[in-house]
Amino acid sequence: MTSPPLLEIRGLDTFYGPIQGLDSVDLVVEKGTIAVVLGANGAGKSTLLKTISGVLDPMKGTILFEGRAIERLEPDQVARLGISHVPEGREMFSMLTVRENLLLGAYVQKETAEIDRLMEMVFTYFPRLRERKGQPAGSCRVASSRCWR
Repeated sequence: MTSPPLLEIRGLDTFYGPIQGLDSVDLVVEKGTIAVVLGANGAGKSTLLKTISGVLDPMKGTILFEGRAIERLEPDQVARLGISHVPEGREMFSMLTVRENLLLGAYVQKETAEIDRLMEMVFTYFPRLRERKGQPAGSCRVASSRCWR
């Protein structure tokens, strides 16, 4: 018996009021693979990700994660499954520190050791964040993106 795909989307339609954002989208992502969604501005990439993560409700279609239907789950329930959507624009809570912003991304984790492990992983990928972890995140928001490089 083969395992189901990691993510399977069939016939997905999503609307913003009367405006259709997605029209009959089909997508299959097998476990252990990397998938990329490419398209022009306005093609529906962000709408697709918002629908998968539960921020938008589809009008029609199915979203299966490891064989389980998730298209009607709330965003926090989807996040607990390990699916998250990081919107563009480096949006953050400017009055919180860099570390506090990162901790918000780990809110579904219960174990302190796992949170510490994940934080260390982020700092390994982005060493400048370690240096600035106590600094207010809003002070990092500059055109040159100094905080991230």
